[in-house]
Amino acid sequence: MCKAFHDPAMDLLWADMEDIKPLLGCVTRLHPLIYDPEHLGIDWSRGVEPLSEYEAHQFLRHAARVRSLQITGYPPYDPLRPWQHAHLFSVIPTETCVFPRLLSLSWKVGPPDNRLLPLFLSPMLRHCDAGVDCDLKSITRRCAVLESLSFKTPRYYSHVPTAGDISVLSDAIRSCNQLVKLCCPPLDSAGWRHISNLHTLVRLEIDGMYTADLLDEDVPTLAPFLNLTALYVNLEKSFLVEAARIITIIQHAEFPSLKGFKLYSDGIPWEPVEPLFRALSQWKACQTLERVYISFRNMSLQNLRSLPVISHFLCFTQLRFLQFRVYHSIHLDNDLLLEAMSSWPHIETLKLQDDTWRPRVTFCGLFAALLLCPHLHTLQLPIDAENIDIDPKAESFQHPSLWRLHFSSSRVENPETVAFIIFSRLPLVGTVECDKYFDDIVSVWREVNAYLSPLREQVPQDTYWAMLRSSSYFKNPAMS
Repeated sequence: MCKAFHDPAMDLLWADMEDIKPLLGCVTRLHPLIYDPEHLGIDWSRGVEPLSEYEAHQFLRHAARVRSLQITGYPPYDPLRPWQHAHLFSVIPTETCVFPRLLSLSWKVGPPDNRLLPLFLSPMLRHCDAGVDCDLKSITRRCAVLESLSFKTPRYYSHVPTAGDISVLSDAIRSCNQLVKLCCPPLDSAGWRHISNLHTLVRLEIDGMYTADLLDEDVPTLAPFLNLTALYVNLEKSFLVEAARIITIIQHAEFPSLKGFKLYSDGIPWEPVEPLFRALSQWKACQTLERVYISFRNMSLQNLRSLPVISHFLCFTQLRFLQFRVYHSIHLDNDLLLEAMSSWPHIETLKLQDDTWRPRVTFCGLFAALLLCPHLHTLQLPIDAENIDIDPKAESFQHPSLWRLHFSSSRVENPETVAFIIFSRLPLVGTVECDKYFDDIVSVWREVNAYLSPLREQVPQDTYWAMLRSSSYFKNPAMS
């Protein structure tokens, strides 16, 4: 290889490591165990002697070139299990910086081997994804320029962080003054105050749970999250009291730059969550919010006729992406859909899950609403496709952007007529999708698509692709 290209080529080759095996493969003794077909497998290092000092130098030969590294326990899907290669590194002192130019580290290793984490902490580290039971102080002490931190609690993790755990976590985060992205369990009061004042913070994800009362009366007086553009809240693993506290904090905060909001809730009753939805309309983000994703599941809602979810978001006139995965009826009908579309003139993606066996949105209501949202390119909702309330052959408008259409678990009485209605009003839709839960639903929409296909073939390809390229989807695919 030409010497002038050697270093750039090697830097590129070793820059992103999804596993540490290629580096261990540089050790002569280990190479056949890793790459010999007879020894292939994730258990290749079991019973293998640790590295000698000379072999450690072989391992470190290209370590300085690595920029991104992932370390995962055994088996790969369980980060709480031991790291199967940990014993190989016993010869290397833990204060050694093995990867001096590492920028991104994903450390998914169980508690027994967290002692080895310092080996992988670089003073240049910008992004770190680790478990809540790591030596958090070591991370923030040795990596002074961190911009992205992620501390998640695995779903199957039996240990609930205590007040002491959260205090340590909060102290570690308070030492970070350049954070751009943060994912962590709920913090204590000092931690919340710190991140609310952190003007570099752009994305915040609250994920996890705690059992202790970590908040004081000053929390509602948090500083504005001045430049925060994305807020994600996961209540799936939270208890009711803790979920209510998280919601209280968010209700009393200000998010003047917020563009994206996500809420995951599983098992939390509607009553403590609804005030959060009401609070959204009081934020200054009412004029900035563009993306909303809500996933709400609670099986104790049987006596609740419908969830008034959509009404809480009508004031967000800048919405471009909205998805509700609400496992209950949201009472979607023609009037509500028309009101929503008139409130969201910029909407590009709209996905509404309405758990009802009798859809209330008809073709007449759908097309009346579509007239108000010319930028919509992706739509998912249930529709009454059995009772056709329009004249299929009457001249009507053609929507200029809609090309991804999902009609959930809607039933069809006349597939050929439905196919013609879609072809004549929605010229970019080539295939209608549906839920895969029921064979009869899948079968009838497959029949609709069979009628739709030859109709679509009548349109010249040049004409079709010209229309598709003018769709808002290709102008802004990030909103899909």
